[in-house]
Formats: sequence, structure tokens, C-alpha cells
Amino acid sequence: MNMEEVRSELDGLFVMQAALTTLVCALIRSHPDEANFQLSAVETLEVLLSGPVGKTLSSKQKDQVRDAVETLRSLHPRKPSVPIESHRF
Repeated sequence: MNMEEVRSELDGLFVMQAALTTLVCALIRSHPDEANFQLSAVETLEVLLSGPVGKTLSSKQKDQVRDAVETLRSLHPRKPSVPIESHRF
């Protein structure tokens, strides 16, 4: 794989990361039970970092995962303004 192909692959990964982050943020903001979501996020993070996935991450990467999860957990719930059913897709 040459450098141009590597850059193209990385660009695709960045695009996919941005798209997934957008969708995850929308799901977090519209979650019907914020307290349960918060508890589940913390529990899932600890299970992930103490299990097989965590064993593959460096300390720096684990800290980055924690920071990213904390950032996502700080999103404020969406206040309903227009019922979603009224949007045409």
C-alpha cells in the first residue's frame, strides 16, 4: 500500500468516525432515561477497560477513551420542540 492509499484509508476512517460520533450523540441526547444511560455508560466503560479490549490499550489510550466517554456523557438531553414524526425523510 502506497502513501496515497494509506491517506485515502485514513480519510475514510475519519469520515466514518465523524458520522458514528454524530449518530451516537443524537442517541445520547434523545435517550428516554438519562440517569439509566449515565449509569450504563460508566459500567460499560469499566467492563470494557478491564476486559480483553482494555488489555490491548496503552495507559494513554485508556485515558483517551475515558476522556471521550466523559465528553459524550456531558451532552445535554434534547428538549423536544417538533415531534419527530412531523419530519419528512
